[in-house]
Amino acid sequence: MPNLSEMVGNTVIASVPFLQEDPLLFKLHGMEQSGLWPESQEITEELLEKLGLPAAQNTVVLFVPFAQIRCVFGNVDSPALSREAFGLDKP
Repeated sequence: MPNLSEMVGNTVIASVPFLQEDPLLFKLHGMEQSGLWPESQEITEELLEKLGLPAAQNTVVLFVPFAQIRCVFGNVDSPALSREAFGLDKP
């Protein structure tokens, strides 16, 4: 499993409750000793809406301290399948 610094530049899913209760899809732009620099389209759209702007000149990234991150989901090079979609679990 790669460590977080090896995931920089990739898309990850993270649970950051102070931003949103549900996990968010992020592009990880950087990592520091005390936290991460993610980009999220959902957060960008929310910020633009609150500021009353239709667009931003630059991509919005934000610093999230590790203390505010509940978990980060990475991936490995193997397929992920839905058991329900294949009829293995009943709805």
